[in-house]
Amino acid sequence: MLLHGFAGSHAVWAAVVERLGDAYQTVAFDLPGFGASKRIEGSFSLADLATEVDDTLGSSGIAEAVVVGHSTGGMVAQHLYAQAPGRVGGLVLCGTTSSAGTSYQQATLQLTELVRTQGPGALAAAMGPGLFGADYLRTHVAQVEEFVADVAACDEAVLIATLNAITHFDLTERLVHVPVPCAVVVGDGDPFFEDCRLLASSIGGASLSVLEGVGHMEPMESPGEVAAAIEEIVRMVREKRAGR
Repeated sequence: MLLHGFAGSHAVWAAVVERLGDAYQTVAFDLPGFGASKRIEGSFSLADLATEVDDTLGSSGIAEAVVVGHSTGGMVAQHLYAQAPGRVGGLVLCGTTSSAGTSYQQATLQLTELVRTQGPGALAAAMGPGLFGADYLRTHVAQVEEFVADVAACDEAVLIATLNAITHFDLTERLVHVPVPCAVVVGDGDPFFEDCRLLASSIGGASLSVLEGVGHMEPMESPGEVAAAIEEIVRMVREKRAGR
């Protein structure tokens, strides 16, 4: 189960899904209000979004999955584990954190004000290019432009409600003991690099992969490395099931 970040959609996982191929049953989920998903009216929490993911897995007949989350999707993945641990066989967390600390708080407040005063288009112009590493910006112009256009098309109320949900996120104390295989992946140019490093150190047994020259959009910028991390966690889950 692949969960995208703030203002994104399942499209950010396209290159990762391509690399995973047909060897896995893969579901790239649009969080409520983004992509093709229906919106949740009014305010909501990240726990509410995790419940939506849990319901989708259940209705799809998937009892257990390796859950892969990027940025806000990584926060939702952690909530899913906290709420329904039996549903999560393993975790891959990209460019995310276990708590919305100072850097996240400052960013969400600034972005919320920008959306309220100038709209989603201004958010896209300000946020989009800054999320990617320099090399990707130079070599993947069309992909960056497509992502920025998707952000600009987002619903203003959904953006604000999601940002508000992020500001209340804190699962650090509940993630100290995570018995399922877990990997943390982050670009060395990710603005939230330190948060990700602390996330990896707070989860006992979690691995940390640092991607050189990569910004915040790890699934788009380094799909091969992200796919490899997923495959490794899947391998560990299968070995655990087999009692090895």
